[in-house]
Amino acid sequence: MVDIKKVASQANVSIGTVSNAFRHPERVAAKTRDRIMQVADELGFSPNPLASAMITSRTHIIGLIVSYSDSGGRGDAVNEFTKEAAERGYIVLLAVADMDIEKERQAVEYFIKYKVDGVVVYADYAPDRSSHFVKLAKTGTPCVVFKRYDRAYENIIVTADKAFQNLAEQLHKYRHTEVGIVVRCLYQKDGTPSIREERIQTFREKLSDVGICLSDDNILEVDSESLYAGENAVDTWLSLKTHLPTVFLCFYDKVAIGMMNRLQERGYQVPEDVSIVAYSGSEIWQYCKPRLAIISVDETDMMLKALDMLIKRIDNPQKALEDIEIIHEFHFDESLGMARKKLPKGK
Repeated sequence: MVDIKKVASQANVSIGTVSNAFRHPERVAAKTRDRIMQVADELGFSPNPLASAMITSRTHIIGLIVSYSDSGGRGDAVNEFTKEAAERGYIVLLAVADMDIEKERQAVEYFIKYKVDGVVVYADYAPDRSSHFVKLAKTGTPCVVFKRYDRAYENIIVTADKAFQNLAEQLHKYRHTEVGIVVRCLYQKDGTPSIREERIQTFREKLSDVGICLSDDNILEVDSESLYAGENAVDTWLSLKTHLPTVFLCFYDKVAIGMMNRLQERGYQVPEDVSIVAYSGSEIWQYCKPRLAIISVDETDMMLKALDMLIKRIDNPQKALEDIEIIHEFHFDESLGMARKKLPKGK
């Protein structure tokens, strides 16, 4: 196995210069760096980050835990996070926990074992489930966590109160009196409320403030966030109910698009007969006909903010802990119109 000493000898430079050529290329003259890279390529040498960490205390590895990888725009957000991390000199170890606390704990143990430089946890809300992330902080591993607040690490707090207030006010203005909700996974496997349950309760309060009641009977749980789930939701609703609400809020955009497609197939028009609003984590809403009214969730932007926070913490571990708040926004668009009277199923 070729080691860094042989590369340094062949390139006629010090070991430290070889190390800088790979880790801090801006510190090495271009001509010298090119010579080192040519020798390394000829010898088949590549630096071992774990071995280097024994000297530098850096592995240039970041751990990323996500509750789900297939929710909203999260897959795209993970891709952009990984690309940006690479541009900033880090590789990413990804753990998908599926809101399973044991998977989260296992990921934490692996990240500690492999001495990652820091961890971002894109978690969904769950009360009293932060102790394993606190363990990261206690081992000196910088940590940025979504929706699992604790004073031991840096937090990203995500709120939708203002968006729900604005949506409720628009529904009142457009004379909507009956709201339907289509959602996946209201409760976790252990029975604790999911972030979606929390969001619905917030929305219920904002609706109540403007005189609109959200009935539990008008909350339909589906098994995925797919187009098919949205289509099936319409069929299920019409098979169980005597009429449709005047407006639906769908978690997430694919569900909303599936609902619009099926409603139109069954003779309803959006928004003339039924309005649709989506909790959207991607840009697909603007390509719909009609364009979706949405509560926007820019997952890529949020994850890149978390990456920036983490790298700043890695570079300056003594700086005071900071939290940031990200506020979802309601965007009015074509799929939300004036309410009509209740429509019989089948119109």
